[in-house]
Amino acid sequence: MNSKEPCFPTFEGRCVSYGGRTFPFLKIERGDSIDNILEKIVESIPETSESVSQTADLSILEGITSICANKIKNKSFSYGIDTSRNTGNFSYNFEKTIESISSDLNVIRTEVEVINNSFNSNTLKGSVGGATFPISDFPLRVTFKIDVAGECGLVQLRREVVVTLDKNEVSTEFEVKDFGDNVIDEPIEFKRSLEILAETLKSIDSKFNIKIAILEEENKRLRKLIE
Repeated sequence: MNSKEPCFPTFEGRCVSYGGRTFPFLKIERGDSIDNILEKIVESIPETSESVSQTADLSILEGITSICANKIKNKSFSYGIDTSRNTGNFSYNFEKTIESISSDLNVIRTEVEVINNSFNSNTLKGSVGGATFPISDFPLRVTFKIDVAGECGLVQLRREVVVTLDKNEVSTEFEVKDFGDNVIDEPIEFKRSLEILAETLKSIDSKFNIKIAILEEENKRLRKLIE
């Protein structure tokens, strides 16, 4: 083994670069080595008594573990109204969104909930569809939903709109909610913020270890072929 290659095959922390989001409050940036990140975490721990409550805004972490959400490549879809004298024909199409979803994810539900002006609901199924409503039912409150599941967790594509009679054809996008996310609506304790970041780094480290194991097995296989 060449001594000038200290990173092979173990990949020490100083040899692994972090490729995630930046964390300004911890001064962590993309490209930092894992060793350097750990040093910054230690430096950021406040030297105060536990009785002092410190908080950190971790909204920047939201979505960092959105593995499933990252597989949704096309979030756009369309809906519209074709009006006649006494009715409004509501239609929608998010077939292209469904087709673009990664093959390792399963679509477990496609649903469109329509609530009319009298608060009566009607649920439509499928990625393409529609229904006819009397003029008096408008405006409609419509919720488009696609639930997707895989090994990475559960994701819901969701969009809520108000449909009026003047909506001919509208192009819009789903909002993606990854239920594997750390949902952070308000500042939390600094200690917990470090725990969440540590959990994220641990996940990244685990992925590296898996890749290293694969490389080691491949290396053994190639050596046998050479011998």
